[in-house]
Amino acid sequence: MSELMIYTSKKATAHNPLASYWQTSPPLPSFDISMTHQARVQQYTLPEGVLLVLSITLFAPVMSSHDEVMRVRQTALKAALSWHKQQVSQQGEDAVLRYVLNIDIQEDEQDVRASERGHLLHHFGARYFIEELVIDTEQQIPLLQVFGWQDWQSILAQLPNPADIWQFLGYHEAALRASILGEDAHHGMDFENEQALLTKFLQSPELLTQAIAIDKTLIVSGIADAPNVALKHMRAHLTDPDTQNTLAQAGSLWSTLCERHTETLIDDEIDEASMLQAEISRQVLFDESLFSRHELVRTLYKHVEQPSELQRAGYVIHQHSYTRLGRHYMLIFYGTDTLAQHSREVIVPNLAKIAEDVAVRLPIDELSQVVVIGIDFIIEGEDTFVDMDVWVQPVAALSQNERRMVQKIKHLNAQVQKAAQAPASDAPDMPSVQLHYSVPPRS
Repeated sequence: MSELMIYTSKKATAHNPLASYWQTSPPLPSFDISMTHQARVQQYTLPEGVLLVLSITLFAPVMSSHDEVMRVRQTALKAALSWHKQQVSQQGEDAVLRYVLNIDIQEDEQDVRASERGHLLHHFGARYFIEELVIDTEQQIPLLQVFGWQDWQSILAQLPNPADIWQFLGYHEAALRASILGEDAHHGMDFENEQALLTKFLQSPELLTQAIAIDKTLIVSGIADAPNVALKHMRAHLTDPDTQNTLAQAGSLWSTLCERHTETLIDDEIDEASMLQAEISRQVLFDESLFSRHELVRTLYKHVEQPSELQRAGYVIHQHSYTRLGRHYMLIFYGTDTLAQHSREVIVPNLAKIAEDVAVRLPIDELSQVVVIGIDFIIEGEDTFVDMDVWVQPVAALSQNERRMVQKIKHLNAQVQKAAQAPASDAPDMPSVQLHYSVPPRS
């Protein structure tokens, strides 16, 4: 570790993509740390499990030596490990939890506002927990995953959704265990610092694990005819800078669109039901993984390629989430003609009804959410803005009887379609019915 005390520029904290999932701030015991400090813990209830983030800020006097600051940092870490041990002992065996420690070391400058203080650039890396502070990895309990402030901010900025953050924390914990147990050569997981591991994760197929699994399931269930070409291409080119830039831009653009949409919904004057729908919409939209965002944004960009007649009339695109198997999107691109069937004036009052209709007709057993998004491209001079209307329709899980009924309907529908394709002379006398919702292709 370098003896040079490097303080980063005084920059704003990254947007926290976990904020919509914050549940509570449990009380903390007092920590015996010699340096002035602050500590707080935040509990987030994510779709995958519960994430507890303990944040400790150390205020280092300007004249502090490097060794002194590192000693205090280790004291803070030991105190956090004691807190972690106590937390683990209180949890049930079936609980799915992950624990994060975020240590921020700031210059304790007088007459300087907290928002303008510099942050000490510091990392840990696998070697720290082998040579300087050994932690127990033999028990199959979730480890306390430790990050410097800058590295934690990088994670929040580069993985702007809870799904990818949870996936990375699993990746980081596996790498840490492998390194401490001397398995890093076999796994290729040893890492110098957390930023380096984050970069490796972004270039690894691990990033696409959930998307690949969902893609296969969609094919098996008959929702998709073939593997997603974009997913296959991205998996083969994750290390390319262009691919990384495309993912990052799509992630950022989707966050901007969602933030702009939800900001206009949440205010002091809306009723309780509208507030609940706004909060649900915010959680769902920000939950999408980088690849899922890439696919949604790609669909938005394709709008300009559509024929002018179609843009005037409006149209519908069905798209599945690559983050949650049970989430289905219906994207309604509003027609510019106010009298069109898909005009904004016609669609907005019926968003909830449309979502309910899609939920009933879609032949997906695992369906849990239907998300209808009305999309309006607003042109002002040389600038184009995207405005959205969103409705999230929860779908109750199917009972065993309902699931069997769905399977029978699918089987009957397959017979009807097969009969329709047979020569007229061979076709049996069956009624012409359509038993499932037609999902148009994305292209």
